This record gives sequence, C-alpha cells and structure tokens, in this order.
Amino acid sequence: MNATEISLIRVSEFRAVVARIGTLVCSTDVLAEFKKKAEAVFGNPAEWSSSVLQELGTIAAGLTKEELRMLDKDLMPYFQPSAIRCLPDEIFKELSAEQIAALGPENAAAVTPAQRRQLGVWQLQSLQRALDGDKPRAWQDAALSARPPRTPLARAPPGVSASGGLWLGCSLPVLMLQLLR
Repeated sequence: MNATEISLIRVSEFRAVVARIGTLVCSTDVLAEFKKKAEAVFGNPAEWSSSVLQELGTIAAGLTKEELRMLDKDLMPYFQPSAIRCLPDEIFKELSAEQIAALGPENAAAVTPAQRRQLGVWQLQSLQRALDGDKPRAWQDAALSARPPRTPLARAPPGVSASGGLWLGCSLPVLMLQLLR
C-alpha cells in the first residue's frame, strides 16, 4: 500500500480496521500516512489517550519528532513494543530522558541497537531505568531534567571544596564533622 491508496480509505472503514493495520510493519512514509488517517479518527496526537496509543500499534511510529515530544511521559508505557521498534532512529532520539524512563521494561527492551546509538548519556541512563522497571519519582525526574553544573556550587560551606561531585558525595561526612566540633 502507498500514500495515495491510504488517502482513499474512508474514515469509517479505517476506524473499523485500525487495530489490525496497527499490527503491520510498514515503511516510515506509509506509517506517516496512516498517522494522518488516525488524526482524522482520533484527533490531534497531543490529545491521544493511552487506549488510542494501544489501538494504533505501529501506526504511532508515524508521529513526527514534534508530536512525539509533545506526548505526556505517562503515555509512554502504552506504546506497543512494535511501534517503538518502528520509530525511525532520528525521531526516537528526540524523546526526552523523562519519556524514555517512562517507557517501561517491555518497550525499553524493544529499543533497537541503532536507536540506542543515537541517544545521549541522560537518555541512556533513563533507558536503563526503564529496562530495570524503575518507577520514576518526582526528585528523580527533577534530576533527569537538570543538567550538570558547569560552575562550582555556591552552597558549599566555608572551608569545603565547592566541586560539585565532591560536595554531593561528601556532604554528609562534612556535616557530621561540623556537628561533632
């Protein structure tokens, strides 16, 4: 099937067979056309629910990088693993670290080696969290979205090195020493 043929499918017919179409592995162009048809049925992708993502299957891999970025991280576990595998590498890499961490173990296991090679350090750490089945916590999400400091921390007590790694790793012993004095 090609893009021209997909445009000829009536919305009512598409709605009746969308779940079956979502089991097919198709080219990126074909998935993009099916995604357009899905928009006619389900509306704007930014407003899709978990049940819509599950029903769409591989069709969800037709999302653009902008649409993928707009999806709430809580929807990530509802992608079908087959859709994760079908996402083009250059689009998959646009997922935030938070979205990747929320994929869940089954979807994280579906990430291809080529997709993995496109990821940055924070994204790879998030992928490992998803593979391990870690549930993100609010403080971890804040840490994921934060970038490492480029300047010394201003909060270091007098006489203590302001190096970010040293301060974070040694804060408890330093505080205990101050209490003992």
